[in-house]
Amino acid sequence: MTPDQDSQVAFERALIAQLRSEAEHVKQCFTTYSFQSLAISATVLAASIGAMSQYDAARYVPLPMIFLLITVCRIGIYKYGTANRAYGFELHLARTAQINRRLASGVHEADAVAASSAAATSTGSVSHLDGPAIDPDKMQWDDSMRRITWEEACRAWRIVQSTMFRRLYVVPQDDEPVTRGVRYWVIGWWYRPIMSYFGPKYYVYRRDIREKIAEYVRRDDMDSQYPWFSLPDLIKKRNYTPARASGNDRLVQATYAAGTYLKVMMGLLFTMQFLLLLPLVISITKHLFVPVINLIGVPDASIPGRLNGWVWDEFLVEFNKNARINWVSLIDVAIVIAVVIIVLARFRRTTNRRIILEDGLLSIHSCAVTWQAVVLAHYRAIERTKSTYRHYTEELVLDAISAAENVLSIHQWMNADKGKVQAEGN
Repeated sequence: MTPDQDSQVAFERALIAQLRSEAEHVKQCFTTYSFQSLAISATVLAASIGAMSQYDAARYVPLPMIFLLITVCRIGIYKYGTANRAYGFELHLARTAQINRRLASGVHEADAVAASSAAATSTGSVSHLDGPAIDPDKMQWDDSMRRITWEEACRAWRIVQSTMFRRLYVVPQDDEPVTRGVRYWVIGWWYRPIMSYFGPKYYVYRRDIREKIAEYVRRDDMDSQYPWFSLPDLIKKRNYTPARASGNDRLVQATYAAGTYLKVMMGLLFTMQFLLLLPLVISITKHLFVPVINLIGVPDASIPGRLNGWVWDEFLVEFNKNARINWVSLIDVAIVIAVVIIVLARFRRTTNRRIILEDGLLSIHSCAVTWQAVVLAHYRAIERTKSTYRHYTEELVLDAISAAENVLSIHQWMNADKGKVQAEGN
């Protein structure tokens, strides 16, 4: 190796070690937070149930823990997103290094050129490659693009990747804010912030993206625009397309396993959130349902007849015997219903985010492809500023918008000359 190559290898090894350390740290951080919050919640729950015989208000003590667990779930999503971003960058470096080694040795170069000619599109680029962008003329990834520091790369990631993310998924920022008029005073100041945090409709594919993915899976041919960010759909197409052509179902089908650790941990956290409602349920049963059962009658044989003769006035007499306690129990019922709705909404939303981490744009595979687009956008922006970084952010924004518009043909976009590409016609 030349001294420059030795320096590059040392730089990348140090960077990979840093990225792995950061990824392991954030995952361990979530694990620690999860078990600590579960242990604290279980302790609070047990203490609350034990104290209810002396203090009725003890049934409300576990409620704040529910929102703590919701916050821990949210932290877990962010932590694993950070880990996948780091692992994705390592995979990006490995892929570009593999391309360089292959072409430097001359192995399979003829095959690569043939594949380039066969798959070339009107932009003169190579399509359907999950590896790094390959210049059709040079057929290699420029080594200088691998010498980007981590913070500089993250600077570009925060613009390019987030723009691509919002192109693919429904996000709370899509809702037009209400800032004035009667609507603001009625719903604007409270409804939108609440829905932005608890709304379950977010973080799913936009309708046009979902339709294009479905069309790609249905079609037997391979189109240049394809959902590289949706691993289950890519596998589904390969499983079923040959089967449709032959008229037979395959006995063995490929599958993708992202691991179940995050899913199990989220399940435990949400299960504990429901268990924390147990003191309220016990109190409601004791103060509200027991009087109703007494009103119906104790002997089993008399219950059907008692129900038939049950009148509203009789119920009110029984209810008013402990009116204060029963009204409080009705309020407790409302609290339980409201908290259950909130937890279910957050569960749906967290599940959507987890699926994106495991199978979508934030998965390690998709992060590697996204990093290729990010690095190219970064250097294209620098090139247009003539390496002065003057108006760099503005130039990077242009590339981010262009990448998002071409998200279903991102490899063609990466291979286009200096970023001059045609939008996908959304």
